[in-house]
Amino acid sequence: MAEVKITSHGLLGVFGTIALIMGGLFLFNSPSGAVRVGWPVLLIVAIVALLFFAVVVRKIAMAMRRPHATGLNSIVGATGVVRTPLAPLARSR
Repeated sequence: MAEVKITSHGLLGVFGTIALIMGGLFLFNSPSGAVRVGWPVLLIVAIVALLFFAVVVRKIAMAMRRPHATGLNSIVGATGVVRTPLAPLARSR
């Protein structure tokens, strides 16, 4: 969630994946056999996490490059179409 809220250009996702791998390495050599993690599981989870964060960061970057969709900034410089005749209130002298 921090990756979405904070502009880190993907660094939070990368460091999060590194933390995930390091945590998996602690479990890899765990003395208890019940919580051990194999290399294939660790690598697959790390790759999926990196791909997920890459997609999220890319989509956020694309959304930030799009023009404004609402407010005054969205209509400045736009071309309009008049649907009814204009009747200005100004009188000519």
